[in-house]
Amino acid sequence: EDADTDNYELIRILVANGANPHKSVLIRSQQKPKTRGDDAIATLTGEEDTPLSLAVRASDFQSIECMLHSYTHALAVTQSLRRKDPLLISQPESYFRAVEERETDTIQCSLQSALAKALFLTWQTGDFNIGRCCLVLYKRGVILSIMGLQWLEKCISMKRLVGLSSSLDDSNSGFYFEAPLVQYSLPKASLDTVEAINPYANVGTFMCWSHVLLELPWTNKFSFNCKWIRNDTASDFDYDKFNTSHLLDDEFYLVVEDESLLLHKSIISARSGKLAAAIHFMEAQGRYNAEDGKLCVRVDLPILLAKMLVYHIYHGSISFGLSASPLKRSEQLLELALVAEEYLCPSLLMEVEMRMLETKSNDCFCAYCSGAAMSPKDDSTCPIAIELLERAGQNMSECHPSGVYFYKASRFNASSLI
Repeated sequence: EDADTDNYELIRILVANGANPHKSVLIRSQQKPKTRGDDAIATLTGEEDTPLSLAVRASDFQSIECMLHSYTHALAVTQSLRRKDPLLISQPESYFRAVEERETDTIQCSLQSALAKALFLTWQTGDFNIGRCCLVLYKRGVILSIMGLQWLEKCISMKRLVGLSSSLDDSNSGFYFEAPLVQYSLPKASLDTVEAINPYANVGTFMCWSHVLLELPWTNKFSFNCKWIRNDTASDFDYDKFNTSHLLDDEFYLVVEDESLLLHKSIISARSGKLAAAIHFMEAQGRYNAEDGKLCVRVDLPILLAKMLVYHIYHGSISFGLSASPLKRSEQLLELALVAEEYLCPSLLMEVEMRMLETKSNDCFCAYCSGAAMSPKDDSTCPIAIELLERAGQNMSECHPSGVYFYKASRFNASSLI
């Protein structure tokens, strides 16, 4: 009993001096001196684990209580001292909040991991003390997320403790952000084939605007960060079934810097109020290209932002040009938010907001990639969808709203739970 008391006192001293039970520990590391018990621990776990999870494996619920209690107190002291630090006192409140949010995320991931392992080991061994570890964590308010439950289910099905697969995605399992986007028909689609104009007959016709985008001479199929576009050969979409002569009449040039982007007036007008007004104004002024007689509309935008706007309008997702650097990508998204405000494109602003919430902001948000739930116009019962369809029906575009689908974006970072 005295030895146990000494152990708990040692835990308290270590935590008070900066040890973090929620941070992963490398069992075999050249920087770490070899200590007694390393080999035994390495047989139970992988190369990396938290002290909290190691205590779960050792069925030591009292050490878990001691670590959690000690770290809660130590963290409160650390955060208080950080705000009073002479070197940091000039920092804004947002700086301290950001640091504290990262600390909270680390704690939550550690607690989730420890609880999932404790539940699995209780199921596997029936050890009463591991069950008490579960209770200690539950009393701390730990509740398994969707990802945690999926991980636990996989471990039980395989009858062994496995690492969390990054392929598991909770975006279709209830833990996601969702936002509506109106789907429009093609302008004056031919009525000869009903299936061709029904955007809900299959994925191909539902993504008809994307097919039209791919037909434009300046687009490159392999520039899209979209699995559907890169894998699809348009074999399920018969472009000739539509009134292509009208699409040709609907073409115009959007002049950006030194480039002329061939686009369609109806499609662009459906989602951008400013461009719709510019098109009507240029038509009234008679600003046509001398060579082929197509309308020309010039905009003052960088070419990359202009193409992102166009990709969003046609495809429902930017899916092009976003930087892999989180900082640079955030700057791009803020620029796109300003573009969305200026060009009266609320759907682009909504996508930017979703991407700021999303952990994997380079992913495509189109109807196919986001696992969209499609709601046809005549069957819509959702009040939000009905309101959007009524509002979309009031625009001046020749493209008529045909339904609503919902963006889905996952906020949970799967790799952080391992």
